[in-house]
Amino acid sequence: MQRIYERQLASHLYSGETSHGQAYIHLDDAVDAIERVVERRAQLAPEVAILIGEAEALSYDELQHTFQRLILGESWETHNVPGLIAKAGAWVEEHMPGKEAFIKPWMIDRANDHYALDITRARALLEWAPRRSLRETLPKMVAALKADPVGWYRGQELEPPPCMTKTAEGAVPEAAKPPDRASRPEQAPASGHAHGIEYTCPMHPEVVRSEPGSCPKCGMTRCRAAPPRRSKPASLST
Repeated sequence: MQRIYERQLASHLYSGETSHGQAYIHLDDAVDAIERVVERRAQLAPEVAILIGEAEALSYDELQHTFQRLILGESWETHNVPGLIAKAGAWVEEHMPGKEAFIKPWMIDRANDHYALDITRARALLEWAPRRSLRETLPKMVAALKADPVGWYRGQELEPPPCMTKTAEGAVPEAAKPPDRASRPEQAPASGHAHGIEYTCPMHPEVVRSEPGSCPKCGMTRCRAAPPRRSKPASLST
C-alpha cells in the first residue's frame, strides 16, 4: 500500500509469479479457532495439525490492481523482474544509507511460492471457518489510509514522507484561526499567491495550488513548495 500510495518504482515490479498468492487470516478468526481447540481438547488427539486461514488465496496481481484502483483510481501492469536482478537490487537498497529497506535479498527466493490452505480438518474437527475476508476488508484499509495518512504510516511503523508530516504539523487548529472575512471587512483576504506561497504534489510537480489539499491526479497531500530564492540587495558604498 505504501509503495502504491507514493507511486514508488517498486510498485511496478515483482520478482515472482503474479498469479501466485498466499492465504490470510483475521486476528479475530485466529482467536476463535484457538478457543474452539481449547473447548474441544478432550475430543482431539494429543497431537494434531490443523490449518486455519482463508480457503481462497488472493493473488499478488489481484492485490496490486485492487489497491491501485482504490488508492489512485487507476491501474497498471506489474512487470516481472528476474530473481538475480531483484536480489542485486535488494542488496544495493539494503546497504544504502538512510531508512532501512523493506525488501531483503532472502525474500526474493520466496516470492514465487504459492500458499493455498486446505481447511477441511478445521471445518470437521472444530466446526470452524473464517468469518472475515481480506477482499472485503481492502476498501476499509484504503479508507483508513486516506482518512489519516500520517496516522496510518505511524500505525504501520513506517516513516511518513517529509512533506506529509510538515503539512500535518503546519495545520492551524480551529480555535487558533483568525476571524472570518465578515468580522474583519477592513482587511483584504490574503491568498497564497499574494505571499508567494504555493503547494505542489510530490508526485506531480506541475500541480500547483495556492492552498494545501489533495492532488487531483493521485490524491496525495499537496506539500508547501520552497519559496523562490531572493537575491540579496547590492550593498551601497559610502
